[in-house]
Amino acid sequence: MKTSGDRRECWLTNVTLLTGDRLILVDHNNCSLKLVVTKNNKLVSKAKLPGEPWDLCLLPGNRAAVTLPGLKKIQFVSTQGNLTLQDVVKVDGVCHGIDFCDDNLLVSFTTPGKVVLMDMKGKVKKSVDKDSSGKPLFQFPSYLTVTRESQTPPVIYVSDRGTNTITKLSISLEVLQTYQDPILIIPYGLVPVGDNQLLVCVSFSHNILLLDTLTGKITQLLGKEDGIERPHSVAYCSPKKMFFVTCWLNDRRDNFVKVFNLV
Repeated sequence: MKTSGDRRECWLTNVTLLTGDRLILVDHNNCSLKLVVTKNNKLVSKAKLPGEPWDLCLLPGNRAAVTLPGLKKIQFVSTQGNLTLQDVVKVDGVCHGIDFCDDNLLVSFTTPGKVVLMDMKGKVKKSVDKDSSGKPLFQFPSYLTVTRESQTPPVIYVSDRGTNTITKLSISLEVLQTYQDPILIIPYGLVPVGDNQLLVCVSFSHNILLLDTLTGKITQLLGKEDGIERPHSVAYCSPKKMFFVTCWLNDRRDNFVKVFNLV
């Protein structure tokens, strides 16, 4: 994914699947978004951002929203044809994870850790930062995803690399469940792969895990022996049962997206 115009090695902090065998990649180190066609592995569009991006979510109308933590902003982008920047929303904090549901954005923040429900203009509707006992709920919630499960309203899953947990929230930001496991050390990106199942990137132990959100059971799908090293983000293609993984290596950056079949 490194291009001739990139000054640094890539740090791909998000990979998101579009229609038509296209991927959007968030390149944190090079302050850019990259659009790739997976049929021929060709980079077809690149957009330069005003700051270092972290996470991305798709929006209706061929748009996307990208968090810019250092600038405390959310950048909107058109995904129709070439990637083009649109408007920017200022937020009150260091924003990281982002997703969309029912005309609202769900955004995770660090320092202090919290999850916020806001409208598309950045106006806060509700936020959560403490559990029922008044203790801080999050330390470093890096990623979140909104999913619709069978016969239930949408729910939010938040990965926190500070507490080594995944927290399940209702869309009104009530805590529904917390998942903990010895193997769940420094969780990052996560994505639904079906009803009540999540793929989770776990950086410390170099693996991709499958979390059953009903039972809490966690099993390893891929590990270091499969070429997984400090995974950061994962996207899943349901029709083809394929998933795409970006990694971050200790001694060098990883300029590649790794593709696997879910069997």
